[in-house]
Amino acid sequence: MTSASSQGLTSDVQARLALVQAAADGKLSSLHCPQCDANAVDVYFTSREGDYFTWFECEKCNFSMRAQNAAKPKHYEEARDRSAKQATGR
Repeated sequence: MTSASSQGLTSDVQARLALVQAAADGKLSSLHCPQCDANAVDVYFTSREGDYFTWFECEKCNFSMRAQNAAKPKHYEEARDRSAKQATGR
């Protein structure tokens, strides 16, 4: 791996970790997208059999990322839970 590609990978990881940290801090809307640079990433949740997942989706581009939580997220909101949507595929 070249130094430039290594720096790009590090930058991408840092941007993704910043999204996870923002969600942990309770910021769930208009987050910075590491792909298109818009402040258009929103946070959603799903759960299945006691496992919780945090989803990050950009409304401006096709960026999407999922993180698995060790427990129910501190800032979990019922209104942002898309578990039913995931189960039905709609």
